[in-house]
Amino acid sequence: MADESVWLGPARKPIRMVMLASTVGTGLLALWLILGRLFLGTGIGLKQFLSPADTPSVLVTMIVGTIAIISASIYLSDTRGVVESESDGFFDVVSLSFHGIGLLVGDFTRGFHVV
Repeated sequence: MADESVWLGPARKPIRMVMLASTVGTGLLALWLILGRLFLGTGIGLKQFLSPADTPSVLVTMIVGTIAIISASIYLSDTRGVVESESDGFFDVVSLSFHGIGLLVGDFTRGFHVV
């Protein structure tokens, strides 16, 4: 994939930095929560993740994780690249053939239910 920007332009580098920082931050916060649960007995479990407003560390982890997902989606959608390369080798042709056969078999068996 190429490094040229499709639509972000000069905002591509700051979005990349936000993506990297928030991803690392989410990983560190999640690690802190896990290690705290295992070794320090902080008692953060599924209940706190389902209602994160009661526990600030869980709330911060979820907010930073959301920022990581959104910034990664924006950054990665701005990359221009080739979806598939040309099939040129033996295994490429075999793979493409089996894929077509699989699609045909799927079409023929649609509607038939085996119990």
